[in-house]
Amino acid sequence: MDEAQSVTHPRTVPDWRLEAGSDLGFKPRVALIWVALSALFLAYQAWLLPVLTDWVSAAVDEGFVTYAAQRIREGAWPHRDFFFLWTPGTPLLHAALESAGFSWVGERAASLVASAGSGLLILGWARRWRLPLFERALLAALLAVWSFSLWNIPYSSWYAVFLALLAMRVLPRSITAAALLFGASFWFKQNIGIPACLGAVLWLLQQRDRSAAARVSAIFLIALVLPLAAIGVFGGGFALRQALNQIFIFPFHYASLMGTAPASESFAAPLSSLGLWVLSLYFLRADSASRSARLVQLGVVAYVGMYAMKSPESFLQAGFMLLSIVAWPLSLAIALTEKGGRARVLSFWLPGLGIFLQVFPRMDFQHFLFVFPLSALLLAHALARLHARYNWLPPFWARLPAFLLLLSGVILQAGVVDVRLHGSRDSLGRISSGAGQRLDEEVTAVWRFLKNEGLKEGDPILVLPNAVAVYGWTGFRNPTPHPQFFPGYVDGYGDKQSAVLPSFRAAGGRFLVVQERSGLETDVPQIWEEIQKNYREVKSFPEHFTVYAPR
Repeated sequence: MDEAQSVTHPRTVPDWRLEAGSDLGFKPRVALIWVALSALFLAYQAWLLPVLTDWVSAAVDEGFVTYAAQRIREGAWPHRDFFFLWTPGTPLLHAALESAGFSWVGERAASLVASAGSGLLILGWARRWRLPLFERALLAALLAVWSFSLWNIPYSSWYAVFLALLAMRVLPRSITAAALLFGASFWFKQNIGIPACLGAVLWLLQQRDRSAAARVSAIFLIALVLPLAAIGVFGGGFALRQALNQIFIFPFHYASLMGTAPASESFAAPLSSLGLWVLSLYFLRADSASRSARLVQLGVVAYVGMYAMKSPESFLQAGFMLLSIVAWPLSLAIALTEKGGRARVLSFWLPGLGIFLQVFPRMDFQHFLFVFPLSALLLAHALARLHARYNWLPPFWARLPAFLLLLSGVILQAGVVDVRLHGSRDSLGRISSGAGQRLDEEVTAVWRFLKNEGLKEGDPILVLPNAVAVYGWTGFRNPTPHPQFFPGYVDGYGDKQSAVLPSFRAAGGRFLVVQERSGLETDVPQIWEEIQKNYREVKSFPEHFTVYAPR
């Protein structure tokens, strides 16, 4: 049976099936404008690639990716030879990029391409959903300001989100391609590929297309099992056990070990602002031009402005995360009350929710940024339907949350541009200022001290707990299988904290580079106790690091 005809209930066929071959009215002039704007956007993003947007993430997250890629180039296997939190697609890709001669800027560009691809796919959905041109332009503007340049760190989620969206895009025309793309998404990040595929299967079952659901499930499982079998065949039983443990079992412990959430008080002002806006819609319904209505609008804007000025960055980021969450129940509520667009929205909503759930358990800014294109589409669609349903609402006011979100993104982008224009290049070629510059200066000082102590490039050191980028920045190596020492990471590899430093010394290691105020004493208390007992401080640096050697 042809895939496009496999649904047994034509009346429930979702709009995306009917629109797949429809003529949406190609307009060369409009298309040319979109192409020009896209080229301008990519040029802007490329211009900002060298900017150090987050010095902590550069040391911890970007360092984790480049460290794993370097270990792979040296012949090591993720999971078998060193602990790796995600599935190994990202370090394998970056190992290939490094082997091809790409610099760290080129590695960032790879994540930028994936991020831009996600945005492009979302704009395609907006066109197929026939969002009004104004809403599509507003959506494009939101995607431009809340984009890769705000957190330009290579990370697995950039790739996994793009691949999962691409899988959703090819459904239902190619079941095989969609399932394989969900599988590829899994091999970049397991907590995106699996829930997204599950959402797609649930949607197909809801449409009573059991054949397609079964095929997606079977092909997806094959895409998981075959690489795992290859790990077992070529890496041995130990490699397979470690991969299964780190990919499937450790994530169940991750929430209790590393699960965090923003402080509840940070959402107080954004949530109150949203509530006031919702109440204002009721007061505007009688006469949106009356003086009392204008006072209501002024009061909402004044409240938002007052709290935004008290703590700008916290307010903007909390508001961004709040609207990213609200978009999901809001869009679902509107879809369920409108027969015409229900199937169209739900076909995106179920697998999309699987992608969005990767924000948990960390609940931090960057995890919301990875999936913002999905939330932005649902928010733009919901606000457009809100205005269409209640057309007596002032057009600007009906879209106020999106406009405030757009303004917030512009403000944050201005901060990145300011660093690009007024920052200075550090020893690695990154453009930074403030804390980022000081970190670079201190790592350079650590490197010089260790060189003066007789260490040569490739000699062993151990950086604790998580600034793994220091290995790449200094040229020293980590002889242990533990890149980072977050809670549970040592145990996740099947090792004991008490064995880490003895094995380090057995490999010829002497110097420990310990990050100050890093939580080492609570994250890995046994290692901390041994440092206090068996090591002495040999050099303390002003802000970030202290070097220890055996007593």
